[in-house]
Amino acid sequence: MVAERLDTPGFPSDQRLSRRAALVLGSAGIALGALAVAGLPAVGRAGQATADPVGQDVAGLVDIGGRSLFMESRGAGGPTVVLEAGAGNNGEIWDTVALPTGTAETAVLPGVAAFTQVCAYDRPGTVVAADRRSRSDPLPMPRSVADMVDDLHALLTAAAVPGPYVLVGHSFGGLIVRLFAMRYPDEVAGLVLVDAAHEDYYASMQSILTPEQWAASRERPLELADYGA
Repeated sequence: MVAERLDTPGFPSDQRLSRRAALVLGSAGIALGALAVAGLPAVGRAGQATADPVGQDVAGLVDIGGRSLFMESRGAGGPTVVLEAGAGNNGEIWDTVALPTGTAETAVLPGVAAFTQVCAYDRPGTVVAADRRSRSDPLPMPRSVADMVDDLHALLTAAAVPGPYVLVGHSFGGLIVRLFAMRYPDEVAGLVLVDAAHEDYYASMQSILTPEQWAASRERPLELADYGA
């Protein structure tokens, strides 16, 4: 399988996502509360969604036209929360908690599913570990952010996931959800950016690193050729 590629050194370790699961969950809750004030469908107490349509807990491959992406959907109600992982991570990172202290915490995916529908998916080529590779069909790498937005939109359409969406983007995923919102503003109810990357970050790092550091960073099997939209 061809690994996801990202030519951006210095992104925060994606394992940090699990350590701030409570922060992401809290941020998503704040965003949903703001949407209710704005007059969009609201949700009630945990497990008592007040908006239709009712979701169904499902996980599996979704055909987006000749190839398939793996998606997991849990919970019921709206607006639907769509989780976009950082570089190299697949959808299961949102269902993971690995705090150094061993303290029990609720992971993002089940936490959000308690009060509204939430979806996570695997981008092609993500490799969290040797035994934790993307469950989506592989594709040649590298790919652009625009390609990934196309995939996400095709996935949500093919799976009939109801909008509007609250898009949550961690690290590199922040670029994807921002471009999605620019392209499809009528389908987006809100954005939650968690340590999100900026499109100028790649160029900035190239100017900061020494030639040796830059060359070393380019040798790693990372995700994209650039941030071009």
